[in-house]
Amino acid sequence: MGSETQRIENIAGHAKQNSFAFGTKAETLWRLKPLVTEALIPDLYFFSSGDWLAAKSNVLNIINEHFSDKVLAVRSSALAEDTAESSMAGAFLSKLNVNGSRRAELEAAIDQVVQSMTGNPRDQVLVQPMVDDVAVSGVIMTFDMVHGAPYYCIDFDDESGRTDVVTSGNGVHKSLFVYRYADSSMIKSTRVASFLRLARELEKICECAALDIEFGLNKAGQLFLFQVRRIALARNWHPVTERRVKRQLAYVEGFVRNRSMKRDGVLGDRTILAIMPDWNPAEIIGTTPRPLSASLYRELITRSVWSRARASMGTDLWMMLN
Repeated sequence: MGSETQRIENIAGHAKQNSFAFGTKAETLWRLKPLVTEALIPDLYFFSSGDWLAAKSNVLNIINEHFSDKVLAVRSSALAEDTAESSMAGAFLSKLNVNGSRRAELEAAIDQVVQSMTGNPRDQVLVQPMVDDVAVSGVIMTFDMVHGAPYYCIDFDDESGRTDVVTSGNGVHKSLFVYRYADSSMIKSTRVASFLRLARELEKICECAALDIEFGLNKAGQLFLFQVRRIALARNWHPVTERRVKRQLAYVEGFVRNRSMKRDGVLGDRTILAIMPDWNPAEIIGTTPRPLSASLYRELITRSVWSRARASMGTDLWMMLN
């Protein structure tokens, strides 16, 4: 086990002297731990599958010294995970809420994680204490993962108190998209602002803009960082997507501003756009309709039928409302 410990120390020293380099899941967290200020990385200990198979008792003793009787997460950190070419997300096992004071339970959990990996003796197992009182957990993609559109895409769970709802794909979660170049003053939620600060800090530290970040927030407001990896699909993104989105957003902003101006003959200082002032297109074709649905609805309803119906009701409607 000494050679593996020495390798870890060399990794940490190298990270301090040179620009950031990604490693396995565990190595990346180890390197980030002294650098990140916007979140805490829970204490960690990792070891190779080879060391585990050669000296289980020694590894269990070290874990006990590190974490005593804490509740632990035992996570895979295989060489094939979190690479620039492939994330292998969910391919290998992680065991949560493992009782660290029960040696047999801990040993069984590590055995299961090791057996779930590739069989390479250099694959690693990452052990960390579980975070208590979780209020929010989720994932931040610093770009739209499929197309590379310039949005921070935040998927989060703020109801279950678990840390794996979003990453496991089990359960209901919420999604938020924030334009990468939006003025920070527009972000009213303090917790969303903290998520974005963490993402931007990691982009700078890692010298990489396309990141997949797993995080948690406890009820006291402390933010935790659980995982950082590169978005492997970034190599497939079209190089002009970001510029196209910026151009289209400028057009949309101008359109909304123009349509929101005061209109002659209409009460109020401005016009308000809505999805269901009279008709309810959200119920008929949804809030994100396919092009065919939107074009049919536009032709059959909003091009003329809607306005003619409103005009014919005009006087009677005004009298009813007043």
